[in-house]
Amino acid sequence: GHSQYVMYTWFDALINYLTAVRSEPFYSKFWPASCHVIGKDITWFHAIIWPCMLKAADIAPPDQIYVHGMVLGEDGRKMSKSLGNGVDPIEVFSQFPLDSFRYYLLRAIPSGSDGAFVTADLKARHNSERANDLGNLLSRVVKLAAKKLEQNLEVDIRCCPGDVVRLREEMSKAMDRREHHLALELLWKFIGELNLFITRREPWKLEAHSNELREVLGGALVGILAVAQLLEAFMPLSSAKIMKSLGIEAA
Repeated sequence: GHSQYVMYTWFDALINYLTAVRSEPFYSKFWPASCHVIGKDITWFHAIIWPCMLKAADIAPPDQIYVHGMVLGEDGRKMSKSLGNGVDPIEVFSQFPLDSFRYYLLRAIPSGSDGAFVTADLKARHNSERANDLGNLLSRVVKLAAKKLEQNLEVDIRCCPGDVVRLREEMSKAMDRREHHLALELLWKFIGELNLFITRREPWKLEAHSNELREVLGGALVGILAVAQLLEAFMPLSSAKIMKSLGIEAA
């Protein structure tokens, strides 16, 4: 019957996850999968049938299964050709940087839930969160440090106005839960704290090469370095640019 046909089709399809990495050195490097990513509309096959197949063959199943929601059209309905509510990524890239596109998908659409792709919202977030919050921080701190401080500045992590260690821990917990939107919320809250710190301390009014200026800009630079490192998984191009502006070549 039809149900048997569907089952056999999926049986053959699922095996490809394993056969693709069956030979060495790929098998020992990539299996078992640390996280199996799948859409919510085919969860049953990947969360029940596939682990059962692996267990029957005495093969380790994926460590974790992350089920994501659907990216909807601006009208809130599932994208389809008939509705004409789809989004052409190439067209989006002609208007916005790739990193802004990545950031929007990861920040605006909650993990595990459906969310609409709204170009106006992407533009607003690009201008406000990426260009203003992050870009303004870099512009104020890095340019001022290059102008008013020595080139090779030794900075103590304790000078940072925020708790970098705790930020890493909290973001790591969110990512372990595959809640990337919450991880980015934590990171942008930290960026907001850095901006507020700079606004309050007004380093542009401080004397060049003074201890107070070293403390203020040094602390902000530590924070920016942490941001660049934590941003790499979400916005790799932006992360590399920030690193370069700090005189650090990205690995």
